[in-house]
Amino acid sequence: MALLNRPPEERHYRTVWAAFMLGKLALKTGAPEAQKWFQQTRELARQGFADSLGLAADSYGWEGRAEWKQDHPAEAAKLFLTQLSLGDESAVVSIKALIPDRQPVGGMLNYNVVESNEERDQWEPKKKLSEEQELAALERAAKDTLLRRLVTAHILATGSTGAYFSEEGDSAQARARRWLQVIKAANLERVEDAEYLGWVAYMRGDYTNAAHWLKLSGGGTPAALWLKAKLERRDGQLNEAVKAMADAWKILRDTRAYTGRAGTSQVSSYYSGLADFDYVYRDEASSWSLSQEARGDFAALHLQRGDFVQALDIFFKGNLWDDAAYVAESVLTINELKRYVGQLPAPTASPTPIMARTYGWQDKLSATEKLRYLLGRRLVREHGYEEAARYLQPPFDQILRHYVEALHAGANKMLPKKERALALFRAAWIARYDGMEIMGTEMAPDGFTEDGQFPVPDIGAQRATGKVKEMTYAGTKTVSAPLKATREERKRVARSKASPDIRFHYRLIAGALAIKAAALLPNNSEETADVINMAGRWTKEQDEKVADKYFDLLEERAGETDIGRAAAARRWFVDMNGPWSAKLELEEKQMKREIGLDDPYEQQLEPPQSPSPTPSTG
Repeated sequence: MALLNRPPEERHYRTVWAAFMLGKLALKTGAPEAQKWFQQTRELARQGFADSLGLAADSYGWEGRAEWKQDHPAEAAKLFLTQLSLGDESAVVSIKALIPDRQPVGGMLNYNVVESNEERDQWEPKKKLSEEQELAALERAAKDTLLRRLVTAHILATGSTGAYFSEEGDSAQARARRWLQVIKAANLERVEDAEYLGWVAYMRGDYTNAAHWLKLSGGGTPAALWLKAKLERRDGQLNEAVKAMADAWKILRDTRAYTGRAGTSQVSSYYSGLADFDYVYRDEASSWSLSQEARGDFAALHLQRGDFVQALDIFFKGNLWDDAAYVAESVLTINELKRYVGQLPAPTASPTPIMARTYGWQDKLSATEKLRYLLGRRLVREHGYEEAARYLQPPFDQILRHYVEALHAGANKMLPKKERALALFRAAWIARYDGMEIMGTEMAPDGFTEDGQFPVPDIGAQRATGKVKEMTYAGTKTVSAPLKATREERKRVARSKASPDIRFHYRLIAGALAIKAAALLPNNSEETADVINMAGRWTKEQDEKVADKYFDLLEERAGETDIGRAAAARRWFVDMNGPWSAKLELEEKQMKREIGLDDPYEQQLEPPQSPSPTPSTG
């Protein structure tokens, strides 16, 4: 105070700071003049006193905190939102504290936030209102325009995505239902955010009330148009839904224009308002961006209408890769996909180099490279090898060349049978160990998008059946999908399926090629035993019935060989490499070195072993 009584020219650099600290001191001691000092902080900054620490902006949060402590949530909300608009993201925590029925997250409390670390032990018993207090606070919020919109926004933000725990989903439903009941009981003459209340109703499956609130809205905002599109889609009015969503999309596609927020925001070094820590918890439920959510709905409408290429375009340009991959891989015809890819920007002269197949390496590819690569693998599955080579990501185009050369040699009846058999086995070897990269499906069944490490959802099956499996606290449950595939979509998906339609389908292809090779070899040769045994090893995890047939063949045609006798003793295939397996393993390593591809799977390949009467059990 003494500093502020000095002549202005003597306190140019400390005036704003002094007023700000007097406000914090008043807030700490419970003095009623805290708000006055924070207002004075801003006024002094406007008068030209130095504010190198940005305390004038911080003062909005601290003044809001003072109002909040005096149970003036409406006044606090205005100040916190001003703080946020100035780029201070710590205001997010303060705004959330104004939501009466918000569950505390990660130690951030709704009420009684303390001033010092020494008081933290007192947090736990104070962090939740009683049910009566909570309801009273909600009733008060319903009658204030700003607080009402904040509560509605929070319900939508935290309850619109699926919950892993069923209790969370039930709680969100109950919370939304209570809020709509509170709004209705308030008998408001005007509800400025009626379309958002319609979204709350839609979120809990109450489509009648969603339509009611939509009717009470102006109907022209993006949120209203988007809700209108979803309700029309449910009523089967697809053309009307597409039109409404297109109108909404004109604004929603530019998130910055829609939200009014530009540039990057920063967290104040003083963590003003209710945020007394250096961590701002922004998201209480994982979600796509607003633009992605809108793109997804817009594309889904086109998919439902049979505008398949347009659906791909929206998914692809919206960075919704899994959805785009499903349409590209399973719904579009091969010619439609080639035309779409041909219209994309031409690939660079030097594509992204792939030096090692480590997990997630494909994430380094550009979106265009990924789509071209998907097309290349689909062409391989449909035996369009010459075209496929132009789209495969290098150096896998060179691996495809080796594969095709081996297939051609195996089919050449002018060559000796043993030479043809070795060529077919070479093709089988490539299919087994490089099949994911040259013919694997992006989505189900192979899951190239996850590098084959994890199974991926079968979107085609989900859309065909209208059923989706969701994970809950108690396990998995089956729920209805929002939209079922049309008859035309189902027909297209059936035609484009991998053959066989089984995870790691190329292992079955490898096994079949090996058996074709065995058919060209004499009985009871070590090469015959090697080829049939490897066919069984490659397929036993994918299709046991096929593997059983291969085992019977091994006993019938190679029972007198070392591998055959070891397999008979074990009653199953053995982890033994015969002469051709050892040869091709060395060939593969040499090929990978020549094309510059480090192969981290090398160590996973079965080590060459000399045939032995004793089977390996490793």
